[in-house]
Parts: sequence; C-alpha cells; structure tokens
Amino acid sequence: MANSTKLWHFLLSFSILCGLGNGTLMSPLASVPSHYFMRKRGTATAIATAGGSIGGIVYPILLRKMFGMKSHTSENYGFIWGIRTMAFMNLGLLIISILLAKERLPHIEDKESDKQNPKWKRVLNTYVLECFHLKSFTEMNYLFCVLGTLFGEVSITSAMTYYGAYATSKGVSSSDAYLLIMVINIAGIPGRWLPGIFSDIFGRFNVAITTLLFLTFITLVAWLPFGNTLGNLYGVSVLYGFSSGSVFSLLPVCCGQISKTEE
Repeated sequence: MANSTKLWHFLLSFSILCGLGNGTLMSPLASVPSHYFMRKRGTATAIATAGGSIGGIVYPILLRKMFGMKSHTSENYGFIWGIRTMAFMNLGLLIISILLAKERLPHIEDKESDKQNPKWKRVLNTYVLECFHLKSFTEMNYLFCVLGTLFGEVSITSAMTYYGAYATSKGVSSSDAYLLIMVINIAGIPGRWLPGIFSDIFGRFNVAITTLLFLTFITLVAWLPFGNTLGNLYGVSVLYGFSSGSVFSLLPVCCGQISKTEE
C-alpha cells in the first residue's frame, strides 16, 4: 500500500489483502478468550477487543503526523513511511499475538481412516472443504445471530469509513474530522468494556439488544437530523462510540453462547 500510486493498487493492497487479513485474524483472536472463560466471558472478550479502540486513537495521531513529513527525495515521503511504520507496528503486535494466543481445547485428532489419505488431501479437507459448516445455518438461532453480527459490523465499518468525509461536507475542518473519529474510538473503550461486564450479569443477548437499539436511536434520531454542526457532531461521536462498542465485544459472545466451545 505504501508504494501504491493508482486506484487499483489501493483496491488490491488495502481493500482486498488487508480486508482478508483482518477477517482471517479477527475470528480466532476474538474467540480464544471464550475457551478460557464461561461465567465472565463477556468481560474477558470486552477487554480483549478493547485494543481496537486504542488503535483507533493511536493510529490517526501517528499517521496525521507522518503524512505531513516532507522530503526532497520523494513527493510521497510522509505517506510512504507513515504506512510502513503502521505495518511494522502491526507486525510486532501480531508476533505477540502468535506467541500468546492459544486455544484451550486440543485439536481434533485424525481418524485412522483419514490418516491413510495423503497429507495434502487432509490439509485440503480440514482448512478448505470442512472449515465452513453449512449445516450450522439450519439452526435458526445461530443463523439470525450470524446475520445480526454481519449487519452490525457492516453498519459500523461503513459509518466509520465515511464519518470523516461526512463531517468535512458539513463544513468541519480536516483537523476536527480527525478529532471526531478519535472521540468515537475513545468512547468505544468504555463502550466495549461496560456492556461486557453488564452482559455477564443481565444476559449477553439482553445487553446486546439494548446497546444496538440505542445505537440505532443515536444514528437515526441524533446523527442524521442534527449532525450539522461541530458541537452536535462531538455529542454524536461520544454517544455513537459508546453504543457501537458492543458490536465487536458482545456479538462474538452471543454467538459463543449458542455454540459449543470447541466450535
């Protein structure tokens, strides 16, 4: 991405490759805490996913500073090294996750009949053909939980993608648009943590439904009609950040509640 110069370069490097990488990483890393916690699973997952909001605070500040760097050797010097710095930080953090994240339950052992097949065929079956359990979607509670998670994540990622552009279209400066996104991420820290604690007390689905209804209310009643001035947008950012935090912290817990731990 750092060396991209054309639109299709960015689509390939950032949208497709980074999107696939994020999706591949998110599922196992968000589910590992569920192997070790049952009664406090909501709290544990909320703490584990709080780093997403912390990253949302650190990276905009870092990139904003680095994008402003100039050099006679390269017109895009600040952008190139800003993206590379972010990549090196991600590399270091992911090495830590590789070393520390481990599921509690053992891997399923191969059956004697499967061991007779060549290794490439066993790998193909395990990681490609059998990794997607279509039969799971015959269970209505699981199907609608997955659909709810899907729409919840599409909603928040779409809103966050265009929130800065929306703010600037209302006359807000680029500097303030950065701050608005940062406010959302700051509010997202207690927005992930507190619902996780409450979910262990009042029920995971009960708290998720409550916070997501509040998020819908904030979007339709506060943001869209009144999100026209900087002051109003700061208020919307705080409320939106807090109420949207449960999308990442609670929805995996809800899916885990209606699934076996080893699945």
